[in-house]
Amino acid sequence: MYWVIGETFGTAEIALDACHAQIMRVMSGRLIKRYSRSDHRIELVGGGVIEGKSADHPEGMLGRGLHGAIFEEAPATQSRIWYQYVQPALADHHGWALFVGSPRGRGNWFHELREESKGDPAWSFRCSPSWENGTVFPGGPSDPWLVAARERYLRAGMLPLYEQEYGGSFAHLQGRVWAAWDPERHVKPLDECKAGVAEWRIAADWGLRTTALLVIGRTEAGGYRVVDEVYRHGMLPDARRAEALRLAKTHGIRRGWGDPADPTSNEMLNEAGLAVSPAFNDVDAGILAVAGKFGEDGGIKIADGACPNLCREIENWTWRESTASREIQEPVKKDDHACDALRYGVASWERLYGEQTVSPTRVQYGGGQRGRVYRGAALRSRSY
Repeated sequence: MYWVIGETFGTAEIALDACHAQIMRVMSGRLIKRYSRSDHRIELVGGGVIEGKSADHPEGMLGRGLHGAIFEEAPATQSRIWYQYVQPALADHHGWALFVGSPRGRGNWFHELREESKGDPAWSFRCSPSWENGTVFPGGPSDPWLVAARERYLRAGMLPLYEQEYGGSFAHLQGRVWAAWDPERHVKPLDECKAGVAEWRIAADWGLRTTALLVIGRTEAGGYRVVDEVYRHGMLPDARRAEALRLAKTHGIRRGWGDPADPTSNEMLNEAGLAVSPAFNDVDAGILAVAGKFGEDGGIKIADGACPNLCREIENWTWRESTASREIQEPVKKDDHACDALRYGVASWERLYGEQTVSPTRVQYGGGQRGRVYRGAALRSRSY
């Protein structure tokens, strides 16, 4: 028994057709007893079966022992399909699994599988850029068709999408809010992050379900350093206060920026001796402030291993896709609590020390002498 799994039956059908075509090519169809596209099923002469399965209907994956499984466009399926349904079914026969797909950035389960494969003899990873197909692109990376395609993506401001779809690169995620983010540039050893910091503060996002607390420092040169985090679901007010005070004591912090949407939590910390001010909460201004710092050499550094949830959120935080009738210029409101805390801290500090002009909201504010000026007509350009 083998399964071909897609996000939908339509996706699974593509891979099932490929299996059928390959068997026909190699064995001239002698192995195939019956192929029913309506049933998503290939029956083999020896009794074997290849079935198409939809991740949208996992109830159809219960109660069967498997010899092998193929995930078509694996990044589009949920990780629980593998861990809850497919991997246990393979255990009966010590079966194999193949995961196929184009990368969708880092910080997702497909990328995690790739990382797990390193150094493990039970796993193998292969990446094949489109230009390795010499039959379709005989000119390799310089093939005229690919050169023209790259130019079209470049003109459209979507070069990261070209690198992802044609180059198989995990380093890019088209539509990421902070497109300049690169762990190799922005994740550094703890000692390096602590060096040169003039002041430390706590930045807090008091989400309804998730609380995110970050320890953020600002250097004399205007750079930002993040060295610790608390990221928990379902925290009650007393637990929030206790964790914030623990961070303050550990890092010698006296002040902080708090989510202005929850003044009660901010006041609790003020009463406990930690001076927390409402954070500056213009989303556009905050996104641009952080984007500008990510674009600077040394503008933002995050301590290696200290803030895994912040790094994960930055990897996967994207702009909401526009529709034909409406141009949307806002980030997806999902898994963004640590990102919100980061923009609270950076934007609030920039408001104290700088001047900012933001389009299209036309937010303006003045401050000290070490400021930066951000001007841009469209956040969606993402040319940071």
